[in-house]
Amino acid sequence: MHWRTRSPRPTSRVLPPGASRRSSRTLAWRRSLPPVSRKVAPDLDEKVQAFPNRPIVTYLPYLFVDTSYFKVRDGVQYVSKALLLIAGIREDFREILGARIADCEDDLTQEDLFAGLKERGLVKVDLVISDAHKGIQAAVERSCPGSSWQMCQVHFIRAVLRKLPRRATRRWP
Repeated sequence: MHWRTRSPRPTSRVLPPGASRRSSRTLAWRRSLPPVSRKVAPDLDEKVQAFPNRPIVTYLPYLFVDTSYFKVRDGVQYVSKALLLIAGIREDFREILGARIADCEDDLTQEDLFAGLKERGLVKVDLVISDAHKGIQAAVERSCPGSSWQMCQVHFIRAVLRKLPRRATRRWP
């Protein structure tokens, strides 16, 4: 009898002989997950493959470009890789236009990503918003002539706070 419930332990009724409580929790969790249907997986694979190649049919005046670095397993070791993202912004919607994993965020990589967007139908961009990375700025100048570049507000505030003395930033929310 269990001292809290005054009944036989619940795990003793559920577990097969010789099984531990920990393995039974893992087994129960695995059994609770719904299996992926073989009919759903090919449809999902097709959509994932079509995502980076879909045509751009609307005018997108603003592009937001950013890069994040992640540790990625490459063979037997973990290396730092850049995830390059470009989002198109209009007054009524936003969408991810392109994403690519690269070794770095230099101007040639960014320019290649912009060239891919042009091949898919991106014709004119009014404003490109990004951090102050020189590679992004150079790629914007070469790939999007006539468009303006602006530093992202979050990156701008971080750059200003880095220049201020530490005691002046204590009161910053």
